[in-house]
Amino acid sequence: MLLAMVLIGAQTPEARWEVRSELGRCRLAAAPGNATGSSLSFETRPLSRDVSIIAPIAGRQPRREVPATIMFGSSVPTQSATYYPATDQPDKPAYIKTDWATLRRLAEHETFSIAVNGATSSRFSTKNLSAGIDAMDRCRTTILRTMRYVADAETPEPTGGWGDGSGDWIRKKDFPTKLFDAQRNTAALIAWIVGKDGRIRNCTPLVPSGEPILDTAACEALTRRAKFAPPLDPSGKPTEIFGSRIIRYGS
Repeated sequence: MLLAMVLIGAQTPEARWEVRSELGRCRLAAAPGNATGSSLSFETRPLSRDVSIIAPIAGRQPRREVPATIMFGSSVPTQSATYYPATDQPDKPAYIKTDWATLRRLAEHETFSIAVNGATSSRFSTKNLSAGIDAMDRCRTTILRTMRYVADAETPEPTGGWGDGSGDWIRKKDFPTKLFDAQRNTAALIAWIVGKDGRIRNCTPLVPSGEPILDTAACEALTRRAKFAPPLDPSGKPTEIFGSRIIRYGS
């Protein structure tokens, strides 16, 4: 399910990057012909400081979370990170978790490598990476603009008041029965903002199903019932986060 794609041109054909927005995530990947190779990519989400690096790891891949080290260029500076193993889901490969500031630092060097369990990867080229990072940031901004996001806005009480948050937040009875049952392989990508109070707002079908009545009903149900623990940033201060999920319609 593809929301958008932006191709980032560069000064040479060997340093092109593509930004794709898929499932509410913005992924920056080396384009075909990039000297970096097509195996390197970076992924982030709107409002998140976290960045995932998806790249070949040297040696045997651990099956559990372990410390990792990012090495900038051929110099001494390094940055601690965390390796997370792949899951059974096809869109959840193994990755290195770092942050937005470290991604910016990578662009200041010509290459970088990753060490996991004492084994160091090949060096990855970061040529023209800064242009790709800027495009990935625009991708995040575009998603939030589509959602009409305003920072720190109040969470309005939905029509009919707040619902019981126990059980499934979206239920078959929330939809017109005949329209719901008539669907075959129909799905939508729904996104929302979790406010500082743990309630959601700005629910939006980022990738509509083609049945706006169903998408609207899904967002109304989610807004009415969903309640999260109030999100906190790394320093423990209240913050807002982005969330998304695929909703499938049909009996």
